[in-house]
Amino acid sequence: MRISFQRLDPRTNRFRIERDGHAPICCDLETRSLLLHDFAHYAYEDAVDAGDGFYGRLYQGASLDELRDPALAPALMEVEQGVAMLQSAFKRGEFDHIGAGRLRQLWGAWQKIRQDQALVVRWPPGEPRLVEVTRARPGSASDTRG
Repeated sequence: MRISFQRLDPRTNRFRIERDGHAPICCDLETRSLLLHDFAHYAYEDAVDAGDGFYGRLYQGASLDELRDPALAPALMEVEQGVAMLQSAFKRGEFDHIGAGRLRQLWGAWQKIRQDQALVVRWPPGEPRLVEVTRARPGSASDTRG
């Protein structure tokens, strides 16, 4: 699964998921509060091998609407608690929590990209853990404009 975060402007990023056999998921999100949270999910779920977390379930084929299913709430809330702890620690400058190294890597890469560039990662992360910064071109396969 390919996950991209495209900087649209200083306040907005485009979150896009591309999976084999499924239509892409694409939504424009407010960056200030949501981007760090999305990165924290990626870092925490990678660190604890959470196949039933947000990215794991998307990888398995779930839609965003399906992730809102109350039946999934217990498993997702357990992951969410770990993500919240990591995100809070990161904001305080504490980098000894599970997933902190990966979160620092993602956040650092995001700080280097310019408007209309995208930070692209893969799920499951595997080795080597690839973080790319690409410039989206209208009409190209890497275009994240929707």
